[in-house]
Amino acid sequence: MTKTPHTLSFVWITRLRWAAVFGQLAAMLVAEHALRLTLPWPVLLGILGLVALTNLAAGRWLGRGETAPGERAVFFVLVFDVCALTALLAFTGGPVNPFNFLYLVELTLAAIILSPRHTWGLVALSIAGFGALFFPPLSEASAGFSHAELMRLHLRGMWVAFAVAAVFIVFFVQGVLRALAARDAELAAARERAARSERLVALAGLAAGAAHELATPLGTVVIACRELELALPRSGDAASQALRDDVHLIREQADRCRSILDRMSLEAGASAGEAATALPLAQLVAAAVDDLGAADRIDVDVPPGLIVRAFPRASVQGLRNVLDNGLRAAPPETRVRLTTRATPDRIALTVADAGPGIPAAHLERIGEPFYTTREPGQGAGLGLFLARAVAEALGGGLEIECPPGGGTRVTLIHPRATV
Repeated sequence: MTKTPHTLSFVWITRLRWAAVFGQLAAMLVAEHALRLTLPWPVLLGILGLVALTNLAAGRWLGRGETAPGERAVFFVLVFDVCALTALLAFTGGPVNPFNFLYLVELTLAAIILSPRHTWGLVALSIAGFGALFFPPLSEASAGFSHAELMRLHLRGMWVAFAVAAVFIVFFVQGVLRALAARDAELAAARERAARSERLVALAGLAAGAAHELATPLGTVVIACRELELALPRSGDAASQALRDDVHLIREQADRCRSILDRMSLEAGASAGEAATALPLAQLVAAAVDDLGAADRIDVDVPPGLIVRAFPRASVQGLRNVLDNGLRAAPPETRVRLTTRATPDRIALTVADAGPGIPAAHLERIGEPFYTTREPGQGAGLGLFLARAVAEALGGGLEIECPPGGGTRVTLIHPRATV
């Protein structure tokens, strides 16, 4: 069910109605036994029962989650509550009942969550209901009391009614505001994930376009180098051998450029058709570590038997990017640790290095595409961005911490697979 503002309000109204039912029942018990008022219990319990039944029905509707309650549903619930409150007041003293203050609770709720049209409609209904209480009362709850006793009871009841109304209003408003703030935070996070996905798609298109455009000239360079190698004299003099070595180096670098372009397409998510699957965590980590030049500096702590939900190639590349960042940041004489923390539904892979850490001013932006703290030519700032994008596509995420003692901890979170 979509968490619309009216859905959140509907949830809090159902909670408030339960509090109102039990609160009104407690107030009637106090009035009967402590204040010696005579109350028509069958009628009052019938009204409270109707409120409870409608609240049970509302709870079942919310539980099914088929359709989200809209403004009209909230309006009709408040209309029912105003009518129920009018009936309760009519059988418990009419206009002299100090709990007529509770009309303001309903109107406050309406003013916060309903449109002006529905709010003013509820105002008119409340005014009409309060006016109807001035007709002859339906019961003589206060029979046998003098005017002075009734005034004292009324003043004390006004104080209690004010306290009840104040608590209900503050409780509801703060609860709804907290729920709306949490919903806004979820929406902001969803928008950020969508923006990252859009940037990832754009980056994939850029990488694919670059690979396509540069493949032909690079292929031409490779062919020209081969022909040049064949054309060079095979004499053993130093000048010819130096030329042959230079041509061979050019061809190797051109081949390397082509492989880098292919890897860019993979890292950017251009591996079309790759679907998430269940992979042994040890297999994913081994594949990520094997392609690193300084793999002997990595201490791996991965318990056996863990199965993770991952993309066979993109997730490996994402972990490889994080490990490579750690190796580059840490001094050559130090080691990088890869540890694992598993919960029933998540697996967290933490890469910790002993480098200088990330300055606080840069920490919030780390992970954005093309943002890096390295020297020019040392990286494009895409590694963490791609690792985060891949993890979030699986329903996980990426967290970065810089402990006070130095170093950086990057945690990749993946969902745990069930087999």
